[in-house]
Amino acid sequence: MEGTTLVAQCIDFFGNEKKTSLVDATSCKNISNVDGDLRCVVSQRPAPQKVGVPVSDIVSVRDVTIGGVAGKVWRIDRPNVWQRTTDYTMIGFKPGDRVWFKAGGCAQTGRSGASWDEYLWPQGTDSPTMYAGTAYIQMVTGSSVRRIGSLMSCQPFHVPIPNPGESIGFLTLGYEDNDYSDNGYWKHDNGERDQCKNVGPAWVEVTVLPGAPVTRPVAYSPGCKPFDLVWDINHEDFNGLPLNAQWFSQLQHKGEQPDFPKLCSPAFPDSKSVDYTKLGERCTSQDPTTDIHWALGAICNGWPLQGHLNWMIATYQGPVWFESISGTHLGDNALWDDDYNFDLKPQREAGLTRSGDQGQPSQPAITIHMEMDPTESINHLGSTWWQRAQGYILSGGALSAKAIHSTDDLHAMFGGQHGLYGVVTGLFGLDAEHGGQSELHPIYAMAVRASDTVKGNKIQQHWAYFLRNYGNEGGCASTGLHMWDSPGGDYFVQIPKVKGAVMDPRLSDVQTWAWDKSNVSRVSFVHSKDWLVVKIRPQNATTPFGVDGEFTVEFTLAHSAKQKRAVPQEAPPKARETERESADLSTNISDPAAKAKFQAAMRSLPPAPPKERVRLEVSPEVTAEKRAPGTAAKGQSTSARVVADPTQQQREAQLIQVLQTHQQDLKVEVPANLNSKATVVRSKPADAAPANKPPTAE
Repeated sequence: MEGTTLVAQCIDFFGNEKKTSLVDATSCKNISNVDGDLRCVVSQRPAPQKVGVPVSDIVSVRDVTIGGVAGKVWRIDRPNVWQRTTDYTMIGFKPGDRVWFKAGGCAQTGRSGASWDEYLWPQGTDSPTMYAGTAYIQMVTGSSVRRIGSLMSCQPFHVPIPNPGESIGFLTLGYEDNDYSDNGYWKHDNGERDQCKNVGPAWVEVTVLPGAPVTRPVAYSPGCKPFDLVWDINHEDFNGLPLNAQWFSQLQHKGEQPDFPKLCSPAFPDSKSVDYTKLGERCTSQDPTTDIHWALGAICNGWPLQGHLNWMIATYQGPVWFESISGTHLGDNALWDDDYNFDLKPQREAGLTRSGDQGQPSQPAITIHMEMDPTESINHLGSTWWQRAQGYILSGGALSAKAIHSTDDLHAMFGGQHGLYGVVTGLFGLDAEHGGQSELHPIYAMAVRASDTVKGNKIQQHWAYFLRNYGNEGGCASTGLHMWDSPGGDYFVQIPKVKGAVMDPRLSDVQTWAWDKSNVSRVSFVHSKDWLVVKIRPQNATTPFGVDGEFTVEFTLAHSAKQKRAVPQEAPPKARETERESADLSTNISDPAAKAKFQAAMRSLPPAPPKERVRLEVSPEVTAEKRAPGTAAKGQSTSARVVADPTQQQREAQLIQVLQTHQQDLKVEVPANLNSKATVVRSKPADAAPANKPPTAE
């Protein structure tokens, strides 16, 4: 002992001897050697034999004085990485506390090859979505689990005074993986790129300093970086999704659109790589996922990333326009990317970005771009209104000659230059291939008001809608399906009630279709104070399903509220270059015979197999339904679950054979296999801003 400090020689995780010390050791009841350092341990748990260490979740604490304020530093060594979340109920918080996070070390992920990854900033192939430590404090950090590295860019966190009926949470740590059975701290290796060389098990420190209690801030989900997507937690949609979410930068700067190329392009060393360190430092603390295509450079070209950055599933309201069809070159890439493209003008420019091509000034946006693959959507729609769109599609989703030369009827169908008012749910992200424009892609659900008629004090509206739980992201994306999972098994399409309506809505002319008779849904109508809602419960929500329909709804106003309802005069969206995610490769071939062979080979690719839709009998009765707060009301986001699409994978394998056969004529380099992952880069983090660093003890 040196005074109250204990000094000792301890064995570290690698079996090496090191000198270590523990201050105020005389006040500690349980002193232990934890991976080469002395700790004042207050709690620990026996670990399963398979994880490689005898004990885990080793909680220690030390007193600190910072800026004249006495506080505590809690430390968790060897946090549990073999389950999604672990609660540490002994680490609680009080109103007024300021909280900082710090973390490090590595963990065994169990994958093949070099399998240890950094706990804070993993650098493995799947690191954008897996192998990182997470943390959560109810009412403090927002969403249920966020990466600790992302939380560190937003700290300190302030513990607010809880509202009546609320309680402040304790510390919860977690770990991201899709298979926890082989995780732990066994058989150490250096990891990919030597990220874990001479680095032992993971650890987390939480510094807590008391302060003046503060009232709960404005009811927005958490955010701290310009491209963090935030929303009013008191106004989620019926699915528990964010409604009209905006960028954190817009919240700070009166709706001004943030400039994606200016702020974020340094995070993309080249068009197929993402530097998540710079992305987190400059752009967003929310760790968006990527979706790119294996044919990088050969067919898909773009900047700053040849693909998509995806944030979360969200819902937006506003006028909807039909824009275009991507595959306007019949016989070639009409089979590659035949997406139907729409635009939505969101309320108060929510979610819009300034974007532009490389080397060009960024331009503000007017609309959120929206896309859906007709082989997954339009082809299956059965109701009369949606059937009108099918005259533009041939078997398998390729375009008809009529659609190639004119889509005027589709423009007119969606209200011409005025658009149709709509409510749309989709996977919200940025089309980084086109400079970072905001998009909903795929579209999961759309409801549009096809007509709006006033008859005395009655207002009749005709609505057309569809909803599905799956979709791809087009030609320059992977072959995966982005699945939307509903926590309770029910899905909702909502439309706003007419303000001033004094009676429950009455429905007529109801049509409803299920897209696959092997997965039929139960459909009904409910309403709340502000919304009329189509409620859909699929037979099996874990597999792809779809429903579409249309109906007329009548709202009754008080006689004193009679008024003439004018069609809102919306300006059409700014004309943009025709959406085309991939080039017409046949133009690269100068020899007419070779070109004809290539085009014939592209046409021979098999279409997606059709499904048998079935009409459903649905009651027009509307019942009242009050729903409990959902995921978005808790400040939590909903991500898509990506699964393999065997049909698309088969078509892609055949496509790559065609491209390789004609590679010399096409004058492009075609990869030998399907690789749909962006390269993950972790540059050395810059020094954190002083406000984000955990304070230093005196």
